[in-house]
Amino acid sequence: MHCNNNLEYSEQEKKFIRLMLDVGAQGSEVNTSCERLVASLRKRRVTPEDLLENKGDYQLKQELLRQTIRADKIQAELHELQIQHTRQLEYLANLKPFPVTGRLKWTK
Repeated sequence: MHCNNNLEYSEQEKKFIRLMLDVGAQGSEVNTSCERLVASLRKRRVTPEDLLENKGDYQLKQELLRQTIRADKIQAELHELQIQHTRQLEYLANLKPFPVTGRLKWTK
């Protein structure tokens, strides 16, 4: 069985999809665009599995990409916080106490 894992719509197929889903399209326009889209997909031997699997794969890949980008941002923020923390610790380690130069006077 033929399997087209890299299903991409042609410009003409995208045009058919836009027209058939356009709320302003007339009945004959919708029917014609549906028929032509199906004919084009059949001509390319696209199977129902190709169409359905591609959609799921695409959505999964998009979600994975979003999560990867989010994880990368969090990793970068964590790294920046670690750098800031290290600098603060170095500053505190190098801090010298103020010398005592006189007597303290307590008042009531």
